[in-house]
Amino acid sequence: MKNTDEHLQYLFNQYLDGQLTKEEFLELLSLLETANKDLILKELISLWETSRSAQFSLPAEEWNNKMKRLIDETKNEQIEIKHTSHNYFSSWRKIAASLLILMTIGGAIWFIHNTRDTKKETTIIAITKPANDVLPGGNKAILTLSDGSKIILDAAQNGTLAKQGNTAVYKKNDQVIYDMSKSPIGSQTQVFTNTISTPRGGQYQIALSDGSKVWLNAASSIKFPTIFKGNERRVEITGEAYFEVAHNDKMVFIVKKGDAEVKVLGTHFNINAYDNEDAMKVTLLEGSVKLLIPTTNESHIISPGQQAQLHKNGKIKITSVDADETIAWKNGYFHFDRADIQSVMRQLSNWYDVDVIYDGSIPNQQFGGDMQRDLTLSQVLNILGKSQVKFKIQGKNIIISH
Repeated sequence: MKNTDEHLQYLFNQYLDGQLTKEEFLELLSLLETANKDLILKELISLWETSRSAQFSLPAEEWNNKMKRLIDETKNEQIEIKHTSHNYFSSWRKIAASLLILMTIGGAIWFIHNTRDTKKETTIIAITKPANDVLPGGNKAILTLSDGSKIILDAAQNGTLAKQGNTAVYKKNDQVIYDMSKSPIGSQTQVFTNTISTPRGGQYQIALSDGSKVWLNAASSIKFPTIFKGNERRVEITGEAYFEVAHNDKMVFIVKKGDAEVKVLGTHFNINAYDNEDAMKVTLLEGSVKLLIPTTNESHIISPGQQAQLHKNGKIKITSVDADETIAWKNGYFHFDRADIQSVMRQLSNWYDVDVIYDGSIPNQQFGGDMQRDLTLSQVLNILGKSQVKFKIQGKNIIISH
């Protein structure tokens, strides 16, 4: 154990100094999976204490560039490190991210070195838990049935919630499932409309009657029929949702948001359509998607790895993106790529159910990196914090000054 401890300490120091080789980087990832978690925490605290009184051997910008090259070099390695509750880190990029955000030190370094102003002195902030800390969101939602009655899903027990015609609605492990499999063939005649909505600080998963699956992000909703009839499957959303649509070439699946419609036969895609965002974004992971504006008859087909952005002025822009990073929220973490502070705060506001108050001008700063969504608000703000930007939790508010 002593040799393992000493070697882990050596690898951590190499990491902070920006001296890790590709082989050492892969070795560190492997050790992090098997090493004693108390040992890792102890080592991280020790490294933080050291960093307060000593400069890194590499300047901030050079460190960041070197670590980026190191991650890029490992992207073709066949690595699979399985985490108990975070198996989404199995791809090379997310494994690298899991190292960079590991507990406190990795996240702080990753965020600070990716801010716009890299010439100013770096400050690594210790995690503290104030008395008024805010817990992360969780699986919370409200099901509104066709007669207007409401069921609070996070308070409901597993089992049958309602009968909507011949469709059974039941809850199983924080998922609502619409099941028509036990109904006689041809008996599905009456269609009911249901709505599931998540509050700020909530998320939920739904299995529709056709077998399609939907993940709702915080402050979002989906309106849908209990069964699909005719030649189309139509739903309507607000906020953000990820879809895995069951293939049916005889019945197109349509997602409506405002004047826009997304049409598919069977595919995986994400729609970010919050009203306070600059644009509605449709990102495709698998299959093919058509974005249609019926009022103007304008349409665009996007391919996997592409994102269609519908701006408020009606213009559509198609860009290439890392689609997996777009659904970071579904997989349990935040992903920021040169995001400004307002974009970051919109995500935190939705997930932690807090409001953001800027005390003075809005800081001109960008953030990049990944963080787990199961951190408390104070932990997130400490990771984001730098000497020129101060975050304070006051009741259900985040106060930002600099």
